[in-house]
Parts: sequence; structure tokens; C-alpha cells
Amino acid sequence: MLFRSIEGGRVMILDLQFLTDLVITGIYWLLFDALPRQSRETFRELWGRCFEVYVTDLLRHFYPENSQILSTNIEFPNGQIDALLDFGADVFVVEIKSSLLTEAAKRSGDAATLAADIERKFIRNERGAPKAVVQLARAAEAVVHGEVRTATRPHRVYPVLITDEPGCECLAFNAYLNERFQEETPGLTGVRPLTVMSINECEELLP
Repeated sequence: MLFRSIEGGRVMILDLQFLTDLVITGIYWLLFDALPRQSRETFRELWGRCFEVYVTDLLRHFYPENSQILSTNIEFPNGQIDALLDFGADVFVVEIKSSLLTEAAKRSGDAATLAADIERKFIRNERGAPKAVVQLARAAEAVVHGEVRTATRPHRVYPVLITDEPGCECLAFNAYLNERFQEETPGLTGVRPLTVMSINECEELLP
């Protein structure tokens, strides 16, 4: 039950996180489902681009250009890095991904459906193209091997995934994606475990 009626016609929210999730993701799926099928992929790409611009602007607010800490949209031979925070010995490689899980994946209770949707949205899509986790693995490898220019040779590389999926805050979500990340970076020294955070967590952390 999401809410319960109390005296005076008022209601008491019993699960605020669930309600917030529905409001945030509900807007996306409401628009997505209302579009003709041939327009949905374009909408998905535009939504993702707007999310990426918002997060990079947020990072730029806290790490302005004159700090020379933040770089964005860095190309390297095997991919591209959305954002990089260079603190010398410590480098943070950031992948910004708008990847909302389907309602069936999150609420059906079917582990196979959830795993398949996580695979498709965060690891590799149906065509085998790399998604967030694999992209971060390639980016971290490029930094370690010097394919991406940094202030000095970093001692530690921190891969960070920022997403608009509220479900990433759930217990074990980060651990599961980190396991998959480790599979993509065998023997790569200096790379720390994957950090996954929602945009809500990012907005709270940066200040």
C-alpha cells in the first residue's frame, strides 16, 4: 500500500521512496509510451543527452574551468569519457548514463527479467554494444595506460557511474555492477572498485 487515509481527508504516505520513484521515472515512461514506436529511440537519445548535459554542468559548477580539475567529452582510441576529475595521484573517471529500468524488471519479482534489463541498460545492449560498465572499464584502462592525458601518472583511478535510475540506490546493486566491472578489468592495477550513484545522491554529495 502506497498511502493510507487519515482523518480530515488527508493521507499519510507509507512509502515515500516508492512515490518519489514513480514521480521521477513515471514522467519518462508516460512520454515514452505516448510516442509512436518510430519516435521512441529519438526520444530516448534526447533524454539521455539532456541528462548528460545537466550532470556535466553540475560538475562544472563545483569544479570550474579555472580549477583545471574537470575535463569533459574526452576521446580516446577505444571510446570516450563523459567527465574526468584529475586530482593528480587520484583520477575519477565518470560515466553519465540515463538508463531507466522497466517497471517489469523492478517490480515483477522475476530475477531473470531484472538481470536481463540490467545487462541491456548497463553492460551490453542487444547488439553487444558496450554500455556504462564496459565503457567505464575501457576508460579506466585508457587512463592507466596513458592513452588519456592527465596531470601526472595517477596512482589510483576511481570509476564512477552516475545514473537517473533510482533503483541503483538499492542494496547490492552497486556490488553486482562492480562484479561485472571486475570481469572487464582483470589484472588492471591501480583501478578502484566501481562506484554507482543516482543523480539524487550526486546532487547531495557535491555540495
